[in-house]
Amino acid sequence: MTSLSGHLYQQTSARSFPLIQTAFAFGVFLIPFNGFQTLSAFGEFQAEMAFLIFLPLVIVSLPTLRPLRSPLMLLFVAIVAAIGLSTMANLEQILSASLRDRSGVNKLVTSMITVIFMFAFAFTVERRLREPGAFVQQIFKPVFYVTLFLLVMSVFQVASWHSGGVAAVYNKIIAVLRTRYEEQWDAGRIDTVSFEPSILALFLTFSLVLMLGLRPLQARQQRMFTTFCVIPAVLGVLLFGGARTGLLSVFAILAFHLMFAMVLRRKLPPSLTIVASGGLFLAIHLAVVANESAVISFILAGDSVSNLSRFAAIIASFNIFLTSPVFGAGLGQYAFRALHLMPSWGWLSPEVVVQFYNPFPSWPPNHSLPMRIASELGSIGVVAYFGILSGFGIAVANKAKHEQRRLGAYPVVGHTLLLAYVFILFSGIAFDSFRQFTVWMSIAAMAAYIRYREPETLLTGRVPALYPGVRRLATRDREDSALGGARR
Repeated sequence: MTSLSGHLYQQTSARSFPLIQTAFAFGVFLIPFNGFQTLSAFGEFQAEMAFLIFLPLVIVSLPTLRPLRSPLMLLFVAIVAAIGLSTMANLEQILSASLRDRSGVNKLVTSMITVIFMFAFAFTVERRLREPGAFVQQIFKPVFYVTLFLLVMSVFQVASWHSGGVAAVYNKIIAVLRTRYEEQWDAGRIDTVSFEPSILALFLTFSLVLMLGLRPLQARQQRMFTTFCVIPAVLGVLLFGGARTGLLSVFAILAFHLMFAMVLRRKLPPSLTIVASGGLFLAIHLAVVANESAVISFILAGDSVSNLSRFAAIIASFNIFLTSPVFGAGLGQYAFRALHLMPSWGWLSPEVVVQFYNPFPSWPPNHSLPMRIASELGSIGVVAYFGILSGFGIAVANKAKHEQRRLGAYPVVGHTLLLAYVFILFSGIAFDSFRQFTVWMSIAAMAAYIRYREPETLLTGRVPALYPGVRRLATRDREDSALGGARR
């Protein structure tokens, strides 16, 4: 087993001021609070309370970043190159595009600012993870504690549906914590302090990933509480809270939680699970697009306007991709092209009509990040984003196997980050925005795990085998694992 002296504790110079550590952890705690009105100048981030913390932290951290040494730089260069090529290929259309009060150039610039800031945020998170134990202390713990708060608020919200007195108190609390969107969604849909139920579900799914993977690092009583109380409660909110689009992510994460455990115990090659998760992800999108008639018949037979709007946006995105499969329409240009390529049945949704023709509501969404990338950046964008992320997933799996051999113990952080890879893939099915902090924290943590030596020790702050909940390999398992590594 590796000594505690060595690479990890030569990293002490990377430690930042306690104020910065506390501020970052507080920012993580605030991520689900995204119905809070800040400054309209913040654009897409104006409802994100965490942005008020992360923006100054990113600015302060810029001089300390070493991006050229990071795997994130490969993803950054690939995405920026895809955006540049797509912009040049569509420059004439972008310069002339106009919808409501927005121009094609305006949407290109604002979307590019969002992408660049999120990369800066990811580099900052990776920098934070150079500090021993930061993954647990500055990410997992604040996520765990805010999850407890969200569960309490969820119970409070459900009670407010059945009691006028409780509703009066709950609405006063929400009026303070969600100043931009004070009204509740329909009874049966839980949103608490978030903008909408699907946003809350996204954060709770991220929390589920961390709790499933990092439970062994908790003390015994807290681990039992997490396993038998917190995780079932989170699953209850996800399954019955009314956020339909988050269910697929939950089922995928639970399935691959079991599969990754088999991989890391040497029963399956690491690359197989990454290929399997990516293959399932691709198959879902192809199945939806290939069975348009059957899907729309099913949706029209129901009473969900939201489902109709979502599927119409997906088909419109696919139509845009077909018109420009290599370079797409250009970053931020979905709405300008979708106006003319929306399927005829899509206009049956009053939501779609309002989004395109009413000057006041939010900008028309794609509802799906994969379809947004395909429609706006074409094949080059799909390969740049998902191809490199898949490479990250394979690298994490291989590094986790190496860490298992080194430590003689189960690589809990590696397992967690493989689940985070599945989270990144499947959360994109429900959201089209690049500004999801949980997604970029996951990407940054994967990059840190790949980049740094002895990542299991670095990210947890101590040798994982010293935690009582971490499964140690039997002597024969260690020998088999070492032999397997020698053969490779």
